[in-house]
Amino acid sequence: MGKIRNPVLSWLIMLVGLLGLTPVSAADCFSASPLAASGKAFEPTEARKLTSSEQRQIDTLFRKMAKQWEGETHGYFCMGTENTPRKKPDNYQLTATVKQDSSGNIRLEADLYSPQKKTSRRETLRLFSSRDFLRIDVNNASGDVALVSLDNQHLTFIQTFRVTHRQPIKRDKDDEGEGEVSILPVDDEVSILPAIEDEVSLLPEIEDEESDDKEEKIRFKRLSTVREIVRTITVSGAYLTIDYKVYTQGLLSSATTWRMKKAW
Repeated sequence: MGKIRNPVLSWLIMLVGLLGLTPVSAADCFSASPLAASGKAFEPTEARKLTSSEQRQIDTLFRKMAKQWEGETHGYFCMGTENTPRKKPDNYQLTATVKQDSSGNIRLEADLYSPQKKTSRRETLRLFSSRDFLRIDVNNASGDVALVSLDNQHLTFIQTFRVTHRQPIKRDKDDEGEGEVSILPVDDEVSILPAIEDEVSLLPEIEDEESDDKEEKIRFKRLSTVREIVRTITVSGAYLTIDYKVYTQGLLSSATTWRMKKAW
């Protein structure tokens, strides 16, 4: 890799190198993310052009990935609280196809099936390098990632973004507009760090269907949640491994490893 001038990114790279030594199955729920461990607030990803050497290494890695694969995923969701964490298993059998286009970018499509839950789903991963930047999902600045480490068989990068949502505020029945308000829970089962409060907005008035002279205002609090995803891709001979850890509000919220073998 070329010289990295951003001191924050350099610190994150050192942390990810240390965190990467921990297998997904052994990672601690609600452990600190690279961003949180660096003591830095959320910052948009600073794009950096790939060097010619990095571009060649990514091209080599993408070509090795462009095959059909089959294997299993082993992962979990973090439930409970920081003091009483528990892991909810999330394991699947999978088949995957990776195709490389004429520009060198790749698209992975995977079909996952859980014998335990009798459920299936499809996941897609798109990676780009054709415009001199490593990107995910879309080939523009919105897909920029922070490149952590790279060689002909291995790639690690960090994706950071915000997820915004609205949460209804419930007023007490006896409240005439002067009293306290409480936030309705979004999820009764999963507990993570509080979301970042952004602003409070009013929706248009809603008339009560059972009464012509009664009106109700529903107030919402707009929340913003920081997500970090650390992905590591390794291709070794006939084997492909994709490891990713998802951090929500600076804490590990889920982790998964895909272990696959070349199908042909």
